[in-house]
Amino acid sequence: MNCSFCGKSEDEVRVMMTERPGLDLAICDECITLCHEAVLENYRDNYWAEYRKEIERIAFLEIWGTD
Repeated sequence: MNCSFCGKSEDEVRVMMTERPGLDLAICDECITLCHEAVLENYRDNYWAEYRKEIERIAFLEIWGTD
């Protein structure tokens, strides 16, 4: 079976995930790693954006005393 994302065969990768009954899909460990990194990067970017907004709000309150 080949990875449904990159097309590599089971012989070209370390692990091929195929254990979903009724689904004709597979994903290799390399594609899982890429997806995992993308999710973490997105989470990190969103987390820091929210954190930055809160810091700006607090700084505004300290300067002006109101929202």
